[in-house]
Amino acid sequence: MRLLHGIFSWLSFWALLSAHSLAAETQGVIGHDLRSGWFKSAGQYTAALEIRLAPGWKTYWRAPGEAGFPPKFDFSGSHNLQDVQIIWPAPMLFGPQDMWSIGYSGHVVLPLIVHPSDPHGTVELKLQASLGICDDICIPASLSFSGRLLPDSRTPDPKIIAALANAPYSKIEADLRAVSCTFSPSDDAMEIDVQLSLPPTGGQEIVMLEYSREGHWVSMQLPKRSGQILSAKGFLHSDAGRPIGVQRADVNITVIGSNYAVEAGTCAP
Repeated sequence: MRLLHGIFSWLSFWALLSAHSLAAETQGVIGHDLRSGWFKSAGQYTAALEIRLAPGWKTYWRAPGEAGFPPKFDFSGSHNLQDVQIIWPAPMLFGPQDMWSIGYSGHVVLPLIVHPSDPHGTVELKLQASLGICDDICIPASLSFSGRLLPDSRTPDPKIIAALANAPYSKIEADLRAVSCTFSPSDDAMEIDVQLSLPPTGGQEIVMLEYSREGHWVSMQLPKRSGQILSAKGFLHSDAGRPIGVQRADVNITVIGSNYAVEAGTCAP
């Protein structure tokens, strides 16, 4: 039933896209730009997507939570582009506990690490971003970004530097002592139980598990804390039925608290 519910939710969401994209642009999005950033000597560019939301509006992190819409980015219109990595700053929790979501409020800068096909050539970056944005209700927004990344641009952009500095804490910074994962097959999913030896990250805490292979998704239960131990349970689903051959190193763990987020690594020993 969850799969059918997810399919219908997505069909409904994107059916609204053409009807509401203009409304989203005028109501929720004040402006959006590609920040062209600078060229690094390693043969890559640092750029960013900047999105300015109206007061009270929010948009989602890469794994938005039970009630959110994951953002999608299409770079296929670009030229001299080999690969793009999106760097996600630490997100915030919003919404009631039984309908929580993960994302950003107000002003969002998403850094991009851009690898050109020709490391000494100009990159023509063109992309389409499909986002869910929320005030009292959530509506879809389709945003277009374009710009040129030039090899002679060498001055770092303060806004991008600030966004990169707002990364989730590392294991050492968060004093994460240990991570353990237990995998148990269930009827139509792979149950993953995670325990982390981690000091509280503040207020409400969420543990997110992400699986890096296409055609899979993870549903999470609210975690439980006992002192320094944070326990979470997730269910890994597959479009093809119950997942098999699950690779521990492909299960990524992130903890999002009210004060800060932590990149906890993977389930690999």
